[in-house]
Amino acid sequence: MKQKHKNKPRNKRRSKGILRYPLKTRVFYIDLKHGIDVKPLPKPVGFGDAHCPSCGNRGVRKGSTTGYRKNCKNRVQKYRCIRCGRSFNQNTSLEALEKLVEKARKAFGKMVFGRIVDASRESGISLNTLYTLIDRALKAKPRRIRADRPIIYIDDSGFGRYCMIGVKAGTHVFIFLLPSINYLTAKTALRYVRRYLGCIDPVVVSDGEKCYIDAVRNVFPDAIHVRQFHRKRGVVYIHFRHLEQVYTLIVRWDVFLKDGGGLWARRVARIDTPLQSSDHAYLYIGAKKNPRRLPCKRKRRSRRKRRRHRRKRRNSCARRVFAGSLEDLFERYSFCRDVFNRVGEAFRGRFITSNWAEWCFQAKGYVCMFGIRGRAMLALFRYYFYILGAFRDEYSRDRLAMKLAIKAVKNYKH
Repeated sequence: MKQKHKNKPRNKRRSKGILRYPLKTRVFYIDLKHGIDVKPLPKPVGFGDAHCPSCGNRGVRKGSTTGYRKNCKNRVQKYRCIRCGRSFNQNTSLEALEKLVEKARKAFGKMVFGRIVDASRESGISLNTLYTLIDRALKAKPRRIRADRPIIYIDDSGFGRYCMIGVKAGTHVFIFLLPSINYLTAKTALRYVRRYLGCIDPVVVSDGEKCYIDAVRNVFPDAIHVRQFHRKRGVVYIHFRHLEQVYTLIVRWDVFLKDGGGLWARRVARIDTPLQSSDHAYLYIGAKKNPRRLPCKRKRRSRRKRRRHRRKRRNSCARRVFAGSLEDLFERYSFCRDVFNRVGEAFRGRFITSNWAEWCFQAKGYVCMFGIRGRAMLALFRYYFYILGAFRDEYSRDRLAMKLAIKAVKNYKH
């Protein structure tokens, strides 16, 4: 009898580890003020086969080994610097690093407007090595945020199976790579930012996502949380705490404009909120989560259909205690004036909208245009060029690619 041939297993794509399928939180940091400070590679001093990657002086031979290459018969020459005494080999010498930096610069410049496969093919670097170089290039140690009353913008965006949470505090941008967005992930991001913050009562600006309410209240109990909504345009929810009691102040965003909304007449006309004018406000005791909209102008349904589609009203933890003008509100609840003035200092003359919180993700269309296919690391790499303003000019783009290549090669372990 003929033996039946078993079907060979299909070749599965090799996963890039945590770079493509993150199992824990990844944090990436960008400083808009200082940019990327990288020291260039030293220049070679004197003649010789290999030079030191630290000081650039000539290295003398000191034995050889095969420990740097697996399953390879060729031996690797080892060197020692004549000045600083550092030991290196032919793969980590200054000449080898210069070649790798030039290849990485070509690959990084190609990936800004192209595919990573084409960049790997043209530069001669394998995909695994290129992913590792991207990871090394994006690593940075955050700096201390020096501000008395900073404004923290937080928002999330999805890329396939990934979720990114962007946090901006002044000139400091933190990007978190997470599996999903919920209370725990938002709390993790805010707790990480709190390490480098010098105050405990910032102004936090976010969209209408409910998971941010409890996360901000847990990490920053005395903070002022400003929420805006995508669909319910025009209303602003301000959550704050006074005497161990949580309050929610509801106002219209045109109350913060200098000219009363003359320049933003079209946006003012599209406001969808029961508040009659910018001088009116609501005050709730508790965290008011769901916004109210104007009543629908369509015809009412029949009594039978209303019974069929009737929903059980949830017991809200927020209770309205005031509805009227801002002057009456400040007379009865004087502590609301301080909160209103502090939010007004941050947004005076501008309209509060989710675009301020989504500043980190304005490049989403540009990032997805060239097809990342769920590769979040490539999206983060393109964010660097977009946020630092280096994707428009060819000279600045090539200069930033050179800095990232030097940083990646210095942190790369051969």
